Amino acid sequence: MKWVVALVLALPILLALAYGLLSRALWAPGPGATATALALSRQPRPAEPGAPGAGSARPPAAPVTSGAPPAAAPRASGAMPGTTVGEFEQLADRLAQRLQAQPNDPVGWNTLAHTYYVLKRFPDAAQAYERLVTISTPDAETLADYADALAMAQGRSLEGKPMELVRRALELDPSQWKALSMAATYAFERQDYASAIEHWERALAGAQPGSDLARSIEANIAQARTLSASK
Repeated sequence: MKWVVALVLALPILLALAYGLLSRALWAPGPGATATALALSRQPRPAEPGAPGAGSARPPAAPVTSGAPPAAAPRASGAMPGTTVGEFEQLADRLAQRLQAQPNDPVGWNTLAHTYYVLKRFPDAAQAYERLVTISTPDAETLADYADALAMAQGRSLEGKPMELVRRALELDPSQWKALSMAATYAFERQDYASAIEHWERALAGAQPGSDLARSIEANIAQARTLSASK
C-alpha cells in the first residue's frame, strides 16, 4: 500500500499549479470579457478573489470548461513533465478504490475531489466533496470548492445548493475569495448590481493592489456600476 501513501502525499503537490491556473480562469477573467467561457479549477492558498463579468448588459454566462481534453495523451495542466491526463485518471481511480475500503479518510476524499475537478469530472468531484463534508467539519474553503464543483456538475448553474454552500462559506469566513466571487456572479446574473458590487469590493480588499486580478475585479465593479446607473 506504499503507492497509496505516496499518492495522498504527492498528488496535491502535483495538482496545485494546475488547480490554481484553472481556478483563476473560471472566476476571474480579464477586463472587458464578453461572457467569455474559460476553464477553471481551484486557487490554492494564498487565495485570489475574482469573478466573471460580461461585456454587455446581458448578465455573464455561468463559467464553463474548455471542453474535452485534446488528443495525443495530453498533459494535465501544471502537472510535472510527463504526467498525462490518463495517468491522473489512473491515480484518481486507484484512490477511489482505496476509499471504498477506507471511506472515513477526509484527506483522501479531499485529494480525490481536487483531482476529479482538475480532470473536469465535476459530478464525481461534487460527490467526493459531499462525502468529505459528511465525515468532517468543513471550513469555508472546502464549502466554496464544493459549491464550485456542484455548480459545474449541474450545468454551470449556481442555483439551489451551490448558493446555499456559498452562504455557509461566507458565514464561516466573510473574506473567502471563491465564495465572494460566486456570490458576486450570482447577483450580477440577476441584475442585482448593488449586491454584485458589494461582493466584488470585498473580494478586491483581499487582492494584491495593481495585480491582474485586482484590475479584473475593478473592471467588473466598474461594469456593474455602469449597468446599475442605466437601469
